[in-house]
Amino acid sequence: MNKADKILVCLVLFIGVAFFFLRSTAKSSYAEVYFKKEKILTINLYTDRKTYTVDGTLGKIILEVEHGKIRVLEEESPKHICSRQGWVSKEGDTIICLPNEITVTLKGKKELDTIVR
Repeated sequence: MNKADKILVCLVLFIGVAFFFLRSTAKSSYAEVYFKKEKILTINLYTDRKTYTVDGTLGKIILEVEHGKIRVLEEESPKHICSRQGWVSKEGDTIICLPNEITVTLKGKKELDTIVR
């Protein structure tokens, strides 16, 4: 392996690592809340600090939104597993609350890929 090959390998590795970190830290812009696989609420994550209440199987769940992040603040569940998950903010992150059959999935911006005429 000569000097040019080493430079090429380092360059490819650097681009790959940079792409991975840029892709994995993509912020989401909204969250979709599902109850038993049915979408019941869409939440804009870039609003002022706000709470939302949704009904689950075991009772009410309170979601808190602040500065592009969302979490389960309170819930009616035996072990409070949902609220232990903490804040999520990256596109693709999911809060799963199985006892209440509620899931919160973070999505990115809704943009058009292509326009066909």
